[in-house]
Amino acid sequence: MESPRVINEVDMPADLDAIIRQNLCRAHPAGAATFKETRSWHESYPIFSIILEEAGDVIAHVGVVDRTIAVGDGTAGPGRLNILSTRAVTQTLNQLVSYGKTIGDHTFDVMEDDITELRERCEKYKPDLLDVLDIAPAVFYLDGHREMKPVGVSCKRFEAHYKLVIGRSSIRRDIFNSIRERAKKEVAGIIVSPLALADAMLSREEKELGCALVDFGAGVTSVSVYKDGHLLHMSVIPLGGNLITRDITSMQLTKAESEKLKKEYGSAILEKEDDGKMINVEMEGVNREIAVNDLNAIVEARAKEIVENVYARISEVIELKSLGYGIVLAGCASELKKLPELIIEKYKVKARHSAIRGRLVRGGDEMTGNPSYVTAVSIMLKGTEQCVFQPIVAAEPVVTVESPAKEEKEKKGSKEFSRKEKGKGKGWGIFSDIFRED
Repeated sequence: MESPRVINEVDMPADLDAIIRQNLCRAHPAGAATFKETRSWHESYPIFSIILEEAGDVIAHVGVVDRTIAVGDGTAGPGRLNILSTRAVTQTLNQLVSYGKTIGDHTFDVMEDDITELRERCEKYKPDLLDVLDIAPAVFYLDGHREMKPVGVSCKRFEAHYKLVIGRSSIRRDIFNSIRERAKKEVAGIIVSPLALADAMLSREEKELGCALVDFGAGVTSVSVYKDGHLLHMSVIPLGGNLITRDITSMQLTKAESEKLKKEYGSAILEKEDDGKMINVEMEGVNREIAVNDLNAIVEARAKEIVENVYARISEVIELKSLGYGIVLAGCASELKKLPELIIEKYKVKARHSAIRGRLVRGGDEMTGNPSYVTAVSIMLKGTEQCVFQPIVAAEPVVTVESPAKEEKEKKGSKEFSRKEKGKGKGWGIFSDIFRED
């Protein structure tokens, strides 16, 4: 990879300008009509650009824009850094591997051992310079035809297609070392949150007819696409709710105050009824008034950018309208007002918030329906081992004399308690007291 180049716009070669615009069209499909002609963004043109190249191809481009944003009677910031990212905007986290089994030209019945054999072969696969973090459930094919339940079915060739969730080896190593050194704890394992979310939130029908599970986090947004009952694609976009908060700070507000205003007044769509509405903000004893629409002009612009990137990632693998259940929203940043309406209005598809599937969690409606908690609860549902051990302090023995009648009653109660406890622990391991699977 070559060192970054800084180029003034007046010195930008025509061929390099064309390459950058082509990359921008791929990264921002919704703005392709504009980027075919110009690299201007929201009526602002870069004064200089930073270019990162590899083997003669532009792999990243930062356009620096000098612009002033009017906010009420004041202005926000002397300038703004506008990053128009290209194909480097996302990290694709999945890789498809396939394993098959034949017995000469003979027909055989698929057995559980055959499935285990192919799974073990898959687990031994090591991609170059990458780690396998998790393996999504397999898709089975018998003689080229998909089969949901292959055990007991006859065929000449049995195949299992696995979607691997992969990442750089350094990520796992750095996380493990950090926890060991700072917390003095061993790591039991890694659970990939988008897979855990899908298992906890999506029904079999939703996965079958198709949907995109979009987890809007604070720092990143993950996109998991399901169709025909299996994972089709997974990627991570380095854009999240914190970017909206950071943009609001350009109104000369602190990060804490910006986050508060975003949650209370922020909307992904400008509302006509908010014309003239003002927000009273008190900072360091000084009162300020901010127009709601000035705030949401910033919120809407960044929300549209994130949504456009989500659309681009989905469109790379499947037509959005072919997903029967559209887009399912999760994550703390998905609580932004009018976000589902923005997606529906812009792309004419279904969009809704979801929650942990009913009957998976006993009670706890506040957790299962709150986007801020669903990821944590989904990961807990995957827990099968007791990783925290607390020393048991033996109590001093107390000698008591019980009457025969009371002793018989306690024995009867103990047997009843044992019968009740015997059925616990199925499916959810150490969390069986909270979670259940009916």
